[in-house]
Amino acid sequence: MVHKLGFGEIFDGFYASSHIGEIKSNPAFFRRLLKQIEFKPKETLFWDDSPTHVDSAKSVGMHTELYTSYEDFKKKMDKYLN
Repeated sequence: MVHKLGFGEIFDGFYASSHIGEIKSNPAFFRRLLKQIEFKPKETLFWDDSPTHVDSAKSVGMHTELYTSYEDFKKKMDKYLN
């Protein structure tokens, strides 16, 4: 995806489990991610459609939201943007 779909040209970083070396259900994934991007957990908002992944990110102190639909996403994002 990074090269073939051009994601490397669009995004600042690519943080897939295979690049981090941990699965998202393991809080170590998010600790490593935060270290790589040099952000504090409370400075980070994580969205996922898996409750397990959301719980894992939340366990390290990140702001988290469960993605269920685009309409729900827009509604929830309002509280972060306003």
